Amino acid sequence: MDGYTRVVEHLDLKGIAVEAGSGTDHGSTPFLAEHFIWQKIEFHTADPDPIAYRKVIDFDGVIAHNERAEKVIAGLNNICFGYLDGYDIGDVDKEESYQNRYRRIGYGDFSLRECAESHLKQAMLIEERSADKCVVIFDDTNFRWNKIRGKGALAVPYLIAKGFQPIDAFEEMEDSYAAWVVLRRDK
Repeated sequence: MDGYTRVVEHLDLKGIAVEAGSGTDHGSTPFLAEHFIWQKIEFHTADPDPIAYRKVIDFDGVIAHNERAEKVIAGLNNICFGYLDGYDIGDVDKEESYQNRYRRIGYGDFSLRECAESHLKQAMLIEERSADKCVVIFDDTNFRWNKIRGKGALAVPYLIAKGFQPIDAFEEMEDSYAAWVVLRRDK
């Protein structure tokens, strides 16, 4: 079970929701869109890959953007929810390796450090533009005994310092990137 499926149905939020990295393989985009339609929350998804963008452009309840999530988030206010799952780093995806994907869209070799830095920028923008109640989920982030690894390695400590609290976390096995962490702040 992914973090978004476990947590999002139990939240009472008001504002705008944003997803970094359009989820076509695991279903995050259609799942979140369906939930946010029901909650009457505007939902944006951003992915710089035109192939990923084309896969989600026609989903009901989705405002899709074919650009980096940082640019989209910078144009939003009153953000109540962020699902940060962009820039997968790993072996091979069903269609092409992640590194080949990043080269194809002009990013060259994209390291885990660059991925974590991107998620930090996204988290900083969400924090600055957050609604009174805000939840942020970092996928592929291992959060165990204050040892944070993966996509949210830089962003999770930043948001905790800004008053966000961990409310849920999961890891498939120790030191695995098959993990996620959920943070929440109520102003």
